[in-house]
Amino acid sequence: AWAASGKTALTKMVYNDQKVQQHFQLKMWHCVSDSFDVIAIVKSMIELAINDMPKEEKEKVTTGNWYLSGNIELLQKKLNEVIGRKRFLLVLDDVW
Repeated sequence: AWAASGKTALTKMVYNDQKVQQHFQLKMWHCVSDSFDVIAIVKSMIELAINDMPKEEKEKVTTGNWYLSGNIELLQKKLNEVIGRKRFLLVLDDVW
């Protein structure tokens, strides 16, 4: 009943709204598929958060091989490092 009902279009409209822009310090949009992969989602969140940082902040973030890791605890620590106490919006958009 919900297929092709415009959920993604409505979500994009809200996501791009000026009030939403001002309310959240970080916004992340991740497309998920049938196989819901938590590791891939957390890695995507880390990458999106790092890409959103100003250059001088990016330089302070420790590099390491976190992107090669399948260790959820290590990835959670990295996510906490890059997001910290920022107010963020995460949209998980299904594409199946």
